[in-house]
Amino acid sequence: MTNNFLPPKIRYKHIYLLCFFLVVVALIYDRPKEIWEGLVIITNSPSNLLTDYIKIGGIGAAFFNSGIMTFLSALLLKKNRVELNGIAIAG
Repeated sequence: MTNNFLPPKIRYKHIYLLCFFLVVVALIYDRPKEIWEGLVIITNSPSNLLTDYIKIGGIGAAFFNSGIMTFLSALLLKKNRVELNGIAIAG
């Protein structure tokens, strides 16, 4: 069953907008240097939850990481022509 509520291009634009919003929030909370230092810590950490990343890398780095990872995931989905639906987002 397909969802005809929003066309696929609009769905992807909403995801990209979310990514942009997450990166902007990161830059509001922390300076780029602090974000970079936090990203290095997050990259070397085995944590899985956003709250873990906030604790170990700082709130700015956690939001920046979420924005970048979501963006990369959306690009992979789009490149592989996956229909953007709840299952694709949750997976």
